[in-house]
Amino acid sequence: MRCPPSIRPALAGLALFLGAASAHAGEVRIVDHPRLGGFATIQAAVDAASDGDVLLVGGGTYGGFAIDGKALWVIEAPGSSVRVTGTVTVRNLAAGQAVVLEGMHLDAGDGPGLRLDANAGNVRVQDARIDGGWVPTTLGSGEPGILATASQRVILVGCLVQGKDAAWLPGYYG
Repeated sequence: MRCPPSIRPALAGLALFLGAASAHAGEVRIVDHPRLGGFATIQAAVDAASDGDVLLVGGGTYGGFAIDGKALWVIEAPGSSVRVTGTVTVRNLAAGQAVVLEGMHLDAGDGPGLRLDANAGNVRVQDARIDGGWVPTTLGSGEPGILATASQRVILVGCLVQGKDAAWLPGYYG
C-alpha cells in the first residue's frame, strides 16, 4: 500500500519507537476514511491485523470495533481528530498481550464507551475522551464511560471519562 506524504514523518517516528520498544515489530496498517487506499473501517483493520500491529487511524468518524485476543496499538494519526461512535470492546487478552488505544474520542451512543472483558493482559488508554451512551426510551438507562469485568491491568493516562444517567440532557452529564 502506498503511504500518503502527509503521514510519512509520523510513520517513520512511530516505526523507530516501536523498533526500540519491541523485539517483534508488527505491520503498520492505515485506516483512513476511505480516502487514502487503506482500510475504510477500524474493524476491518483489526480483523486483518496480527499481534503487534499498529493501526494508524486518520481523521474521521468510525463505527465501534472489537479487539478479541490480539495485541494491537490503535493510534490517532498526528494532527487528526478521530471519533468512534459505538462501543469499543477489548476482550480475551492473554497474559503477555497488550492493547494501546491513543488519542480518540469514544462516544458510545447507546452502551459503554469502552468495554473490557476477560483480559489477563494490559490495556492502556491515553489522551482519549470516553463517553458512555444514553438510550432515551428507557428511564435510568444511562451507561458508564468504561465497563470493565475480569480486567485488572487497565491504565488510563490523560483521559476524560464520562457516563450518562437518566438525568442526562444535551450538554449535561450525569
